[in-house]
Amino acid sequence: MFRPRIDSELALFITNELSRLLNPDIPTVEDVGDTVEGAWFKHEKEFCLKVLNGTHQLFNSEGCRNSCLILNQPYTRRNVIIIPYRNRAEHLMKLIPRLVELLTKQNLCYLLIVSEQIDQQPFNKGIVMNTAFVEALNWLPFHCAIFHDVDLIPMNNEVDYTCSIYPKHISVSVDKFQNRLPYIELIGGVLSIPLKAFLRVNGYSNLFWGWGAEDDDMYERLMINEIPVIRPDPNVAQFTMLKHKPSLAFHSALRTQILSFTKVRYRLDGINSLNYTLVKSQIKLYNQFHSLTNDDDVTKTHFSHENNTFRSNSNYPILHLKIDVGKPPVEFIKEDNST
Repeated sequence: MFRPRIDSELALFITNELSRLLNPDIPTVEDVGDTVEGAWFKHEKEFCLKVLNGTHQLFNSEGCRNSCLILNQPYTRRNVIIIPYRNRAEHLMKLIPRLVELLTKQNLCYLLIVSEQIDQQPFNKGIVMNTAFVEALNWLPFHCAIFHDVDLIPMNNEVDYTCSIYPKHISVSVDKFQNRLPYIELIGGVLSIPLKAFLRVNGYSNLFWGWGAEDDDMYERLMINEIPVIRPDPNVAQFTMLKHKPSLAFHSALRTQILSFTKVRYRLDGINSLNYTLVKSQIKLYNQFHSLTNDDDVTKTHFSHENNTFRSNSNYPILHLKIDVGKPPVEFIKEDNST
């Protein structure tokens, strides 16, 4: 895991990061929200004009047409499904066809996004998810973003991926956790969150390097802003977790320290302070996705159609982002691969 060299450097890290976030050039949460929402309404007008005229090259499904005709209904709100990803090709190729199957059956207008951190630095899930959210705004005027772990496969055909007016923790019943929540504040795994709510809490934190804590921090952000989290019936929203190697863990003492500052930090740490390099952005249709990357483990893997009753007509766009998230603070050194 990643450990501060000495305890004093833990305090130094916190001080340095908070000082960096006090940069006067960082826009306010409200300014970012106003800018995004203004651009969103303009984009939606152009989007719906093309969709209803039948001239949109990517979003031409019945679900997308309904999203422009039937307003204020969960089943007609547009979704982006963001999959934070690195080195999990086998999982990805099982998840995507299952999602396409369910989303299509639910007649939703959606865009799947594989958000891939391509460098070999510790995985920064917050930056990877924030980046996908920002980039998605260029493609689809969505109402909700669904953040979906690559190793969670929905088992029930009735798992609801529609966009609610409140954040919705969808993965409430996971087999690895004996189909119950390990703790009530857990909202990781699969989380749907409306655009306005995500902007209001300034997205995810960018400070958590390695596995863990960014989801707990999001829960704190929602509670600070008095935004409730809803959950579906656990007898319906059932998931299986695919086996994988342990991830590099975030040092527990530092995680606790950063989480304790959520209330004073969240307005400065998130979408408005996001820093990344977009190395590549490519969109293709569902049946072309295996060629989106040159990685051997992906190009040699094909989509798994375990449910032979589903056949795709290949009209579902997938956006693949390759992201350089930068380097973690120098206070961290790699010691082992345990979680």
